[in-house]
Amino acid sequence: MDSENLRKRANISSSSEISAITSKISSPLKLELLYDGLLYDVTDWVKKHPGGAIINMYAGKGEDATIAIQQFHHRAMDKVERILKCLPRRTPNEDDCKYFSQKISMPQIKVCI
Repeated sequence: MDSENLRKRANISSSSEISAITSKISSPLKLELLYDGLLYDVTDWVKKHPGGAIINMYAGKGEDATIAIQQFHHRAMDKVERILKCLPRRTPNEDDCKYFSQKISMPQIKVCI
């Protein structure tokens, strides 16, 4: 659909508004994983994850992956921490808190086995 038709259908007047909308539509989906109170961008890591697609159970699903990661990787948490340090991360904002099913401001329980 060309920008003129899009402008008419969406009742948008400026080209900058069109550019803003189309860039959001065409941008790749960002997959984030909540671990220990931080959101990690795992978009590129998903392809490299040694456990395959299992990471998709938590990435972008609105669930806290902390306990699952700690339980599954309890013997290699040092390696997990090194990988996480290399990934882009951010503190969740208010909108993120509405999205996640668990309160993300609560401290997470560390599993020691």
